[in-house]
Amino acid sequence: MNLNTHNHSVTYVKRQAKRIKKALNLPHHEALDQAASILGYSNWRNFLSRSNKTVQDDKLRVMARTGSKTLGYIRTLVGPQRRPNGKMPISVHKEVGRLLKEIYAATYYRKGVYTE
Repeated sequence: MNLNTHNHSVTYVKRQAKRIKKALNLPHHEALDQAASILGYSNWRNFLSRSNKTVQDDKLRVMARTGSKTLGYIRTLVGPQRRPNGKMPISVHKEVGRLLKEIYAATYYRKGVYTE
């Protein structure tokens, strides 16, 4: 979850809370409240509600900008995504399939990425 409110992401606030928790030996929920209050919010829930509102506004802006050129869909464990609103021609579909097969065949036995 990497939502952003006034240039502070949720992950950033969680990291700050983790540092506060270790430094002051507090429960996690209290550290979250303190981290949010340092940024000017009354508590953690207030920060989350504002960040969710910001994310909703951003989604509306993206949808207005893309119009009917894209469709929204949801992937499990990934969240909302967008894809082109149109069909891929068969010739392009075959070419993409051929390229993906080549990549898969070339990397099938590879154990990982190495730099030389």
